[in-house]
Amino acid sequence: MKFRARVFIFLILSVLLSCYASLTNAHPHNWINLKSDFTIDSQFRLTQIKQTWKFDMYYSMITLADVLNEYKDEEKGLNAVARKMISNLADYNYFSLLKIKGQPVPLSAPTEYRLYSRNEGNTQLLEMEILFDITPEIPIDNKGIEWQVYDPTYYIAMMHTENTNVSVTANHALDCSSTVEQPDPTEDIINYAMGLDQSQRETNGLGKHFAEKIRINCHPKY
Repeated sequence: MKFRARVFIFLILSVLLSCYASLTNAHPHNWINLKSDFTIDSQFRLTQIKQTWKFDMYYSMITLADVLNEYKDEEKGLNAVARKMISNLADYNYFSLLKIKGQPVPLSAPTEYRLYSRNEGNTQLLEMEILFDITPEIPIDNKGIEWQVYDPTYYIAMMHTENTNVSVTANHALDCSSTVEQPDPTEDIINYAMGLDQSQRETNGLGKHFAEKIRINCHPKY
């Protein structure tokens, strides 16, 4: 079965799972559309990474309903949910793996984050923005950047669905290119993932098998 067809099956299953999700979960099990922006300063150093997570319609609908029921105020409730999510994600390095020249770089707590709703057509969707300051800044001249975003304890559809969802903000003297490598899980891994129920956790790094890999390379213009 080709990967795109597998993804379709995953997304359908994720939609069904999201109908039973609640705010008490450490992290949501749903379809998340990702955006990642990397900022490189004039000294060719990686200084910031900004993520945007756009949640699917079902998770957004259920979460907004729960927020209004509990807090009676959307902004206040979403701020509380955001704090809980960031706190829970800290134990999992915020679902984010950064490598420079093949070496993992731990992420500090986000400098800023916010959860908000926006209208897309007739649908109200939730989006989460997470900003990481990279300290100390990392020189990236001729050093490859690798970036993955995934739930390490489960399998979940977290994808940069378009090439434009990966961007680099850099000094004009720097040439940068980015690629998105799609995962290629084995049939055994796929069958194992689809046989799990939502209550199971710590599945031996299962999520990594379904994670895209972003590669960014930068070098000075000559």
